[in-house]
Amino acid sequence: RRSSDLPWRAGDAVKTIAGSVAAAQVIAEHIGTTSERPVVLIDGGSGSGKTTLGERVTRLYPQAQIVHGDDLYSGWAGLSAVWDLSELVVRNRYQQWDWYQDHFAEEVILDARSPLVIEGCGVLTATNAKHASMTVWCSCPYKTRRDRALGRDEFFVDSWAMWAVQERLHQVRHHTEQLADVVVDLTAVAQ
Repeated sequence: RRSSDLPWRAGDAVKTIAGSVAAAQVIAEHIGTTSERPVVLIDGGSGSGKTTLGERVTRLYPQAQIVHGDDLYSGWAGLSAVWDLSELVVRNRYQQWDWYQDHFAEEVILDARSPLVIEGCGVLTATNAKHASMTVWCSCPYKTRRDRALGRDEFFVDSWAMWAVQERLHQVRHHTEQLADVVVDLTAVAQ
């Protein structure tokens, strides 16, 4: 489904965009002009701005549905659960993780005709990219990401180190930035 002929990609050159407002516009434009069902993967480290970007895309293109990685991980040690989302994309359903009960809960059914945005740490792999019409990597310095993540979730403090190791393993194993069609610099909060 992916091609080097896509307007935001010139051969092997990756487009770099500063800020989630500009990136959301590019992604929404892609969704609106893709002939097949658009599937957009948005990856990046915790606190990099993936969720904000994904939500901005769905505000610009309300027909798009969003799946958050937080609903797919099987707890703090579960980042690898999103390395293969073939079943979710093909079957248009997934089991949602209940963080309070510490188990998978209800099944969520997606509209097979609506554009799909999947955002979360770990979603950008070669396996998942085969199903994607656009892949996005959110870039942000470690300290900025850590401050954001720990500032918004008091329970994350105890799990940050373990999660950061899983993120780094994912990035090294899957060469995430190299799989990205678009790299978004989300260093500044207000972008």
